[in-house]
Amino acid sequence: MPGETGRSTDMPHVTALDAAHEFEALFEERAGLPYTFRLQGGWDVEGSGRFSFLCFEPYRVIGARGNRLGVLEPVSAAQGGEPAWDLVGDPFEMLDREYRRIAAVPVRRDLPFRFQGGAVGFLGYGMRRFVERVPERISDDLGLPDMLFAFYDVVYAFDHLTGKVYVVSSGLSAGDGAEARRAAERLEGAVERLIAAGRRARESSLGRMATSGREAPDGAPAEESFASPAMDKATYIRCVARVKEYIAAGDVYQVNFTQRFSVPVAASPRRVFRALQKTNPAPFGAYLNGGDWCIVSVSPERFFSYDGERVITCPIKGTRPRGKDSAADQKWKEELEASAKDRAEHIMIVDLERNDLGRFCRFGSVRVPELMKCEPHPTVWHLVSTVEGVPDRNVSIVQGIRSAFPGGSITGAPKVRAMEIIDELEPVARGVYTGSIGYLGIGNQIDLNIAIRTVVIRGGRAYFHVGGGIVADSDPESEYEETIVKGLGIARALAGTMRG
Repeated sequence: MPGETGRSTDMPHVTALDAAHEFEALFEERAGLPYTFRLQGGWDVEGSGRFSFLCFEPYRVIGARGNRLGVLEPVSAAQGGEPAWDLVGDPFEMLDREYRRIAAVPVRRDLPFRFQGGAVGFLGYGMRRFVERVPERISDDLGLPDMLFAFYDVVYAFDHLTGKVYVVSSGLSAGDGAEARRAAERLEGAVERLIAAGRRARESSLGRMATSGREAPDGAPAEESFASPAMDKATYIRCVARVKEYIAAGDVYQVNFTQRFSVPVAASPRRVFRALQKTNPAPFGAYLNGGDWCIVSVSPERFFSYDGERVITCPIKGTRPRGKDSAADQKWKEELEASAKDRAEHIMIVDLERNDLGRFCRFGSVRVPELMKCEPHPTVWHLVSTVEGVPDRNVSIVQGIRSAFPGGSITGAPKVRAMEIIDELEPVARGVYTGSIGYLGIGNQIDLNIAIRTVVIRGGRAYFHVGGGIVADSDPESEYEETIVKGLGIARALAGTMRG
């Protein structure tokens, strides 16, 4: 049995245990059930990726399909399903109302992590229609909601640095002044569930998987099953050429143009999640089970972080692979740092993000404390900047999210015209891709990613987009080949879905 290292009666209630094995075992048990969400760290364990969070059995779910809104409560593990889309309105305003109910609930300042209960979910790229007047020319053939957030009063937080698991209970679901009693009851049950999951895992073959990091075969697709992209080569090249015409005409400086791939996948979504985390660990990963669909993300990019005082966004623009040895690695790093094209694109996006934050932050508070830092990731080098500001007291933080959405690094500049061109040329809807995944927690603690390197699993297939920034001197042929290389990289990870 794991050793309990701390229990508190302060709000929220918390217990800390040495329970890394139990955390993974509990995820294995719950991963196949609707509304099990995991926000995954594990890379950069002394920074943004130090903690992973596991939540299940929410007490409330809200969502949107266009302007059709829905609420689901109470929610049981066996219930699943989506809200009934029986309301009409603005999804951001709905999210704002719901978050205001819990935002002021205090967090424990003595804990080393910020998320201690609240809402976990996503904003799909389609939510841009409630930010700017952008036409919707194509439908989302995958049929996921445009927005979905589930509210949790119990959070399991795994510390990748120390191996400890914190079980946090806020009592949010009581809602009647009985939060403290509810938090104590929920904490006791949550700790028992964690320990029991570990015990069951040790008594079964699952225990060997959880401790060794290996998984049994589960119908993993063969690499050769890689499907054709949504656009053939001639169509893709023609679209890139059209983007360049818009650039030459002065409509836009840059457009982030993407295409979608799909591959059959028989493996369970949790195995896909583990495979992608193994091949491309990232500080803002996510696993979201929606019942008959599942989202798996290994995003390296932070879209919107708020700690109750400052908003931070960290755009990425500019990428090179890691080298096979230290000399080659240094060569790629120096090439990226010296690239006039990448630096020019990056500056455009930083200026765009400064403008977006300026729409809701106090005058003079927006600044760029880090500009074009060349940051090492497990498989690539990225140019990353940090843009921050202090929100105006008269603007709600959800309205601030709306002002900045979607992230400029995955649209282009100017943003609105770039989105219009994307809608004109991309043949299928992006869905959750290039939207945002993360949490809106109690205590005004928010952290949302940019949903790149993101896979949607539905109906026996895995769908994912890849793309890149198109500028005046982009070569259409080279841009197409780059998407194929990126697509094959994800497909190979899916094909090798953790064979035993």
